[in-house]
Amino acid sequence: MKIRISCPICSSLFIKGKSGRTKTCSIICQSRNREFWSKASFEEKIKRVSKYFQKYVIRNKNDCWGWNGSLLSKRGRLSFDGKQTQAHRISWMIHNSCPIPSGMYVCHSCDNEICSNPEHLFLGSPSDNVVDSVKKNKRKKYKKWKKKQLIIINKLNSKAKKDFKLNNIFPDQLKWLCEILNKIFNKPVELDLIRLHYPSGDPNILVKIMGLMINNIHLSKIFGSVYKGTIIKTLINHKKYKHNDISIIPAFLTGLNIKIAGRIMTQKARPRHTINLRHRGAIARGKVNYLNFARLTNKNKRGSYSISILAAQNYFK
Repeated sequence: MKIRISCPICSSLFIKGKSGRTKTCSIICQSRNREFWSKASFEEKIKRVSKYFQKYVIRNKNDCWGWNGSLLSKRGRLSFDGKQTQAHRISWMIHNSCPIPSGMYVCHSCDNEICSNPEHLFLGSPSDNVVDSVKKNKRKKYKKWKKKQLIIINKLNSKAKKDFKLNNIFPDQLKWLCEILNKIFNKPVELDLIRLHYPSGDPNILVKIMGLMINNIHLSKIFGSVYKGTIIKTLINHKKYKHNDISIIPAFLTGLNIKIAGRIMTQKARPRHTINLRHRGAIARGKVNYLNFARLTNKNKRGSYSISILAAQNYFK
């Protein structure tokens, strides 16, 4: 569908998205637009941005104002002075005819993030914003969530040594899951949770997670997050532990090898460079007790690619 919009510089109509144009009709108008924002006074800038503000704002008498345009962190946004600015800040500048002092916030009295009604906005410092949130009990919700998190951590720390079975730590959750599975399969289902580990401990899980992320996130970030959360150890470090010590896991990861063959959407195409390999730890058959391998093949616009993961594990002797 072709959308025609007017150029803010020459007021001529052009097709949005054609030749990469989204704001101006040509390169000349684009350069003029940059000159305007660099040289224009504050009043001239407010006049221009107010046209777009009136276009997207949804006015309600004695109530919060809505927003029909694009959003920035759950709030309306507009381009102002060459930057993406939240709509409630622009609303405050339009109705007060002055710029926002540096280091100051535009706070909401109505607690509606998308609202840009000037009667519901007030200027305040970061400390004023904190005091306002305390008065409205916003911090209590965060404290409750934090307490729940601490309760779960304390459960794991206190009961892990006594109750080695994890279903004794969270019995209700497993019961609910069993009831759901009973209805699906029309048979009695019993679950016994015996182990929890990082996705890197099981290549079949890790390869599926990487398959979901690989065409949207850069490879360096994926490799960084995988190896950052992976605990790779050697057998020498665990000789001091006894075999009957249940406070530690009797099997541990000694090596992880990730190989990506093919062209990925997030990487630049390089001639004769289609393999990315990351390796850490020991994976030689003479040094490890168990090798686990998983592979995933898929297609994108650049062709087919494959993800191969080899994980090595050792057991206590």
